[in-house]
Amino acid sequence: MVDKTKEHDATLYEKYTRINKTILKIVFLWPTADGEDPFYRKVLKLLLLISFLVVFVKQGHRAYTFREDLSSCLEILSLSPTCLIVICRIVTFSCKGEAIRKFESFNRDMWIEEFQNEENRKTMLNTARTVNILSRFIIILYYICLGNFICTPMGTIYDQWRNGVAMEDMIYNFPFLVALNFHNPVYNAIVYMYLVSVAIFIGCWISGIESFYIVAIQYTILHIRLLREALFRLRGNANALRDLRTCIIKHNRIYRNAALINDVFGPVILFLFVFNTISMCLVLFNIVIMNGGHNGNFGISISYLSSEVVSIFFYCYFGSNIINESVELSNAIYDVDWYEDRPNALSFCNSIRIMMIRSQNPITITACGFVEVSLSTMTSIASTTLSYFTLVKKMYEEKYSNSEE
Repeated sequence: MVDKTKEHDATLYEKYTRINKTILKIVFLWPTADGEDPFYRKVLKLLLLISFLVVFVKQGHRAYTFREDLSSCLEILSLSPTCLIVICRIVTFSCKGEAIRKFESFNRDMWIEEFQNEENRKTMLNTARTVNILSRFIIILYYICLGNFICTPMGTIYDQWRNGVAMEDMIYNFPFLVALNFHNPVYNAIVYMYLVSVAIFIGCWISGIESFYIVAIQYTILHIRLLREALFRLRGNANALRDLRTCIIKHNRIYRNAALINDVFGPVILFLFVFNTISMCLVLFNIVIMNGGHNGNFGISISYLSSEVVSIFFYCYFGSNIINESVELSNAIYDVDWYEDRPNALSFCNSIRIMMIRSQNPITITACGFVEVSLSTMTSIASTTLSYFTLVKKMYEEKYSNSEE
């Protein structure tokens, strides 16, 4: 009977965490059960990495071609960091398979254990449903953004037609601003389909990894809240010392889970913060100064900037949430009636003291230890982006004024 109950609880856990794992499995980033990727998965990962490198090199070559035209050059470079961010995520998740499996195992075991307590079930199910909705929202948001990438050629052709460009002089702007002309439509169609498939894989990688991050953070927060409730139930409990030992075990598991989250997402967040700061500056320049750039990409610039801001916001918002929840945990430990007379009072108070000392250092998510992932960090990123934007704007205005003279 107990085994059937645990099996039901594990099935419930899989139900609410399936969507992000399914997406990552489609693009070969979710680790296999035995930890060894089959040969075909390794080959496909390598081919996909090469595809992104080809797109990145093509963008770099085109930016070099337009180096005399600052606006066009910056417009192309604004989308180049996407390839670098995706390459970083592929490499990170490919190398961190063991940490991902370990985190998934810990999280599943903690879910099954906590779900045995009927007092926890309502909170756990509400959290699981909320996380599932957030994951779907992230996935839908990124595919709406990718829709703009896929429709880029139509937008650029319409803009050139509206401005009276002759048919033979029109330029396709493919996804990622890789440009070709009308002279070889078959070749253009092949390149377009190739770039669209790359864009779809990018959507799977980014949305799958970010929804997995939300799952990891929210489930860790869930276990912190359940631990607070367990500590509250120690008040007036005749078996307080025994239950406190259980709380200490849960506390240690939560910190181990947080360490695994940092191990997996640290490099991802670091690259995201660095390259998105540069990219947002360049995209903002195209929107504000160049009205979307020379090639009719106002819509794609807006959607791209929105996706970058939302991506950073989600990482920082949930990073702040876990900090706040861990601070509240320290308060919950202090609120235990440790001052009451009870059997083994000295042992009980010593255990409480150790938990409080451990809780003085809140659980934080960091970008490889360089910076905490929190809303204050997002404020710093926004400030840095605006500073870079002001610098680029000044460079452009100086170049423009010199050319007029």
